[in-house]
Amino acid sequence: QAIAQGSLGPRAVGARPPRSGAMAVVVPLALKVQVPAALQLRCRSGACRFPASPRRARASWSDAGADEGHGALAFAVPLTASALCAAGLQRRRALRSRTARCDGAPLKSEVAEVSSSTASGWSLPETLPETFVPPERDGAQGVYFAADSSLGREVLADSPGLSRWRDWYEAPWWLRQADAMTIYSATQRKGEEIEYERRLIDTLDGGVVALDIVRSAGGVAAPVMGQAPFVLLVSGLGGGSQCAYVRNMAAALILADQPFSVAVLNMRGCAKSPLRTARLFSAYRGSTDDVRLGIRYVREELLGQKGHAVRHVPYIREARVLLGGWSNGAIVVSNTLAEQVTGTGKGHGGRLTSADAGVVFATPFDMNHSTRHMEENWFQRNIYNNRVARSLADQLAPHFRRFAADGVVERWSDDARVVEVDVEAVMKAQTIRELDEGVTRRVFGYESTDDYYYHASPFRRLPHIEVPLLMVSAADDPMSTGWIPIDEVRKNENLVLAYTKHGGHLGWLEPRLKDQKGELRSHWVEQVTVDFFQTCLQRLGRDPETSWPTQA
Repeated sequence: QAIAQGSLGPRAVGARPPRSGAMAVVVPLALKVQVPAALQLRCRSGACRFPASPRRARASWSDAGADEGHGALAFAVPLTASALCAAGLQRRRALRSRTARCDGAPLKSEVAEVSSSTASGWSLPETLPETFVPPERDGAQGVYFAADSSLGREVLADSPGLSRWRDWYEAPWWLRQADAMTIYSATQRKGEEIEYERRLIDTLDGGVVALDIVRSAGGVAAPVMGQAPFVLLVSGLGGGSQCAYVRNMAAALILADQPFSVAVLNMRGCAKSPLRTARLFSAYRGSTDDVRLGIRYVREELLGQKGHAVRHVPYIREARVLLGGWSNGAIVVSNTLAEQVTGTGKGHGGRLTSADAGVVFATPFDMNHSTRHMEENWFQRNIYNNRVARSLADQLAPHFRRFAADGVVERWSDDARVVEVDVEAVMKAQTIRELDEGVTRRVFGYESTDDYYYHASPFRRLPHIEVPLLMVSAADDPMSTGWIPIDEVRKNENLVLAYTKHGGHLGWLEPRLKDQKGELRSHWVEQVTVDFFQTCLQRLGRDPETSWPTQA
């Protein structure tokens, strides 16, 4: 498991080894791998320096270890003398090339030139906390940020969970296998009791998005609207305000020492929200417009900023709106923050549609790579890809009556063109790619699914983000592959990346802190989010103009 997970993450570097020779490793779930020192491999739970291509690692279930009450995962990894030597030499070396760096050239249409705020040389203070990852240790777990980032240093100073290993995320021993963590958290996580008030927001195209405002969490009333910073949350693909991880985060923000107001923005057709048009949602086009619409509604209707020139009214200037997103929602949030500068998309309203900071979790930074990864083997295709696709299709099935009998719908663009959607094929879709091919890429004007994944990938827009953004990723994430955009983070002083060894996809369950019912919760993720937002608010309080978007 350690070798295979290492090869799927950013640690897979170097040339693909020849096919001759192979080593099979059978590992009972949740047990660490003990590799002989002669193999020159440095294997740790969830992290392994091994120059193998992710396409060369094969996974299959076996019955070995069944008598101990658990299954085992067998991986066959090509192994040659040259590969072993290379692995030994680069155990502590910075990784010069990474798996899934990008597919094609960076986007240049949105901003002609982006200047790096990072100096060419690194001159970091000697007092940086132990969790900071310098360039020579790229790929290790810890915290990443630019050399000249005052935000990064302040975040580490204010958040023990990010600055000290003893407070760092530690997975339960029996959930240190990525699939075990992912599946257990998706099926067994308990959500906090939340009372919502739903508001329906009309969109410019005749549709509607549902905003669920948190009125109480765990029996504790939310702050009076307008007297606390506001956090707008966006769930993962097909999820919404009902998701346990969303409810737990909302509760953590409400119950913080300095509480926040919270609402959940549900993507169109999700969380039992009505669908008035045939347009659903994507990871980029359309969805970022809806997030801006949600921010505008919060600022104008909930925080009382309607009709005010924000920059000239002191008390309104203190009404901060922050964003949080998971998985597909993390893609949407990241792209939304970038569009505050680039001006692409629809519905821009200057300050009224801009957010002050954001936090994203389990982000598939390169959608082409993460989608291909979910199609590579039987387990990925059937346990993750097929289950997510079928669940999403079933959830959206009642809404397909909005499509015309011949499947003709209007495109997202303003050219008044129409496209044809094969509703029957969509309802039979077995993969996320088939769903995106049938509906998403057509409605939102992409030539192909690869074209859609290319343009929606958020790592391409990270250089454009001008507000504080914390990105939390796990190296063993089986859906987003665990790849992280280290180079982009090093070049933007507004980005902070927390990279954990374990956590799976949207997991991060931990045993150290339990709620009153004795259930596993993601307290570490929730606490570092509160700490980060508090740090951002302190920075904004010192200088009201700090990190304000530049797009008019």
